[in-house]
Amino acid sequence: MSEKSGHQSASPQIPKHIKVLFNDYAADYGEPIYLPIPDPRDPDYHVLPIPFFELNIEAQLFKGKKNANRMQFYPYVGLVSGGVPNAQADFHKGLHLAVFGLPFCLDLYCHFQLLLSHPGVFRGVGDCEKEEVRVAWNNSSGSSQLLYFGPLEKHEMFGPVPRDPERKMAAIRLYHWAMRFVGFHELAHLALGHVHLLQEDSGEARIEDNAQAYASETYTLVRRALEHQADLHAFQRMALTALIDSKRSGARKDDLTIFFFEMMYAIMMIMRMWSRGRPLIIGGGVSAYPHPAVRFIGLREASQAYFRELNIEDTDRNAIDEGIALALCEAALGDVALRCEHPSTEWLDNWDDLRDAFNLINGEYRGLEISDRLSKHAFVDYFDALKFLS
Repeated sequence: MSEKSGHQSASPQIPKHIKVLFNDYAADYGEPIYLPIPDPRDPDYHVLPIPFFELNIEAQLFKGKKNANRMQFYPYVGLVSGGVPNAQADFHKGLHLAVFGLPFCLDLYCHFQLLLSHPGVFRGVGDCEKEEVRVAWNNSSGSSQLLYFGPLEKHEMFGPVPRDPERKMAAIRLYHWAMRFVGFHELAHLALGHVHLLQEDSGEARIEDNAQAYASETYTLVRRALEHQADLHAFQRMALTALIDSKRSGARKDDLTIFFFEMMYAIMMIMRMWSRGRPLIIGGGVSAYPHPAVRFIGLREASQAYFRELNIEDTDRNAIDEGIALALCEAALGDVALRCEHPSTEWLDNWDDLRDAFNLINGEYRGLEISDRLSKHAFVDYFDALKFLS
């Protein structure tokens, strides 16, 4: 990591009391990292600081809001050098925290760079013929991270990067989409009162989002319901932003399709990484965290209902559907190119079964009366996310 994006003093936007509280919280996880304000003159300004900068701006929309218990919402999206496997939501001395571990951010960045360094992936982006076949997908039960073949070259720190600049930028965009989804997912745990509901139930406010936590038997049906709700909240925030951005002055006709293609592809990669190659099991009760295919279907079903309520134009709805379909197809083609041990192409063949599995799970969640239990803890009902499980 460069000096510019490493361990620096806090940026002027971070109030002193928040820095003091975050320093105290981060002591158990390694050194807190305060990123500089993104500088467009720095060629790498867009890589690490921007997602955190944007997420903290978004988090301020809720600052100072009170829930029915008269508790005020004070959020901060932070980064620590270690100790947090992926990301987590927590409450510490009045501060609502969405915390990322630096190794996870770097692994995620490397993941997409490695992906785009293979000529068989994203063939329509840039000059894929410049890339070399040095990457394979490892989707075994132990890991679903990318692995690279061959020795590192002198300029490589973690493996091959795309040789074509357009493909490198595409990898960065996917990284940013993925970071936003994880960040908004953690903010949902905070703003919807999830951490306080769990604290009331068990005395533990922390919600860890990583494969090890999902596999734990302590992830009860209630906690899995909250994860589904956080997914929906994060996706709807991103989807609405994409829809608005596609209407900006100078936007291209196919921007909305591209936004949804990149967004859904990045989300799919996150879900598959978190599920660590677990087999796809359709039907039955919720005995483990839902497979990413079922979570993906859940987002698709929720988005259809959401945009029906917004009464968006047919052309926009068709553009969104096209983007989601392209994401599924590209994932399947990528699996073939990367010689997946357990490819996800069966997602395309079992759409109805997956929808039935999602509806079954959602029906079980509704019986938990999550929305009623959250009513005293939630600070917002942003995008009607609370209605999802009511």
